[in-house]
Amino acid sequence: MFEIDPSIDWEAEVDERIKRCRAFNELNGIDKKAWLEKTGYSEDQYYRWHSLARKTVPSSDQLVHCYITCDINPIWVWFGVGPMRLSECLSQLASDSSVSNDLAEIKGLLKELTDSDS
Repeated sequence: MFEIDPSIDWEAEVDERIKRCRAFNELNGIDKKAWLEKTGYSEDQYYRWHSLARKTVPSSDQLVHCYITCDINPIWVWFGVGPMRLSECLSQLASDSSVSNDLAEIKGLLKELTDSDS
């Protein structure tokens, strides 16, 4: 079973992830209207998920949907490393044949995670 590390300031971690998403949107010209059109989510969801108040958080399915539709690399959002765009990350990985097995495993793990939220 997964145990939460008490030494980590999780609120600060989430704040950083929200700030990275905001920065990505700003750098890529994704304003509220564009985000709503791309994701298909409501204005209420936009404000709840982009607020540092974090009254609600998106599910893993909703996060994956946002990452894909807005072309955001989740590794960059979560850890602050790698390219900001998902498409850049995937093209780098696709050019390296040694990672194809890893990609298949990651895809399977992501599917398991999203299926378990349903």
